[in-house]
Amino acid sequence: MKQKSRIWSNYKSDYKPILEYAKENQIKLIGTNVPRRYANAVYHQGLSILDSLSDYAKQFFPKLPIQIDTTIQIYQEMLMMMPDHSNANMIYSQGLKDATMSHFILKNKNADEIFLHLNGSYHSKNKQGILSFLKDYPLEKTITIQTVLRDKDHDIDFSSSDYTIIKI
Repeated sequence: MKQKSRIWSNYKSDYKPILEYAKENQIKLIGTNVPRRYANAVYHQGLSILDSLSDYAKQFFPKLPIQIDTTIQIYQEMLMMMPDHSNANMIYSQGLKDATMSHFILKNKNADEIFLHLNGSYHSKNKQGILSFLKDYPLEKTITIQTVLRDKDHDIDFSSSDYTIIKI
């Protein structure tokens, strides 16, 4: 996996321990995110670029067309946070990631099992992002947990998730 992907800088601290635990205990792991090259293509060329991709490439994201609500709060926040990178394509790229993750969650979720999904905060903040694509799945059956570093200079937003773990 390390050779074929660009691993996040927080992989070792935030993802590796749980992945190693799952591997050691033979717990099924499922990669749900779209390959970065397709999200990157959308960021640079727009959502319509997905139509021109091969059938092979299209297996890595939901069936087209993908409807992305660009007005949801977290997408608008992202635009304001990164004004130098702000354009609709940034939202479409993030929306493609969220739609793809929700697609593969639903495809792999068994009714009698708990599905633990690890993702960055903007993919589930305020039960938006991924959860906005789970329209037919009851949101009351989801729990969001955020982890934050304790920072004396900033208040923690406890309202953006159901539970908060504070790392000291």
